[in-house]
Amino acid sequence: MSKQPELPEQTIKPKPTRGASFYMALLAIVISLVGTCVSIFEARILREQQTIMSDEKEATVWPYVSAGANISQEGKSTTVTMSLKNEGVGPALIGDLHHVVEGQTGTLTEVLPMLRKQFPAFKIIPLLISNTGKKVLGAGESVTAYRLLISGQTDQVLDHIEVTGAIETEFCYCSIYGDCWSSDGERLAETQPCGGRDYLR
Repeated sequence: MSKQPELPEQTIKPKPTRGASFYMALLAIVISLVGTCVSIFEARILREQQTIMSDEKEATVWPYVSAGANISQEGKSTTVTMSLKNEGVGPALIGDLHHVVEGQTGTLTEVLPMLRKQFPAFKIIPLLISNTGKKVLGAGESVTAYRLLISGQTDQVLDHIEVTGAIETEFCYCSIYGDCWSSDGERLAETQPCGGRDYLR
């Protein structure tokens, strides 16, 4: 009878058990991930708050410049005073100012001949021509752009107003933060020129 070979003894390795240190390490990783997510979220909120605060700070010093005419009549003569007034809450850095008559652009002195040609029945005399371009206008302040004396064959003030209505005054202005607007209230892009930005350089 043959002897059967003996099988080698198999050693059974115990299954590794996950101890408390494993779970502690896993918990630390989860807490770290949650902390990172919270930090990213807080940073985003903080950035949004800073943007809002910056916009609010700029809005508290926004100027608003309007042009208006004051008209007074004496006999057959009418005096027209055109002024710029800052009705905003911050200083206005007035940029380039010019006048337009029948498509011709320039200073009042340059466009007056065109105005006189358009209204030959009237005598148009400049009493005051102010260089209001490149000027700082505080909140509530106003400056005279020009004053004209209009006289002629009629004493109707409406006829004289028609003369001043033919002069279009154009200008731009900026806030101290570099936001700029045109005279019609349109906000100018940073690429659009305005002499008011020269104060900030």
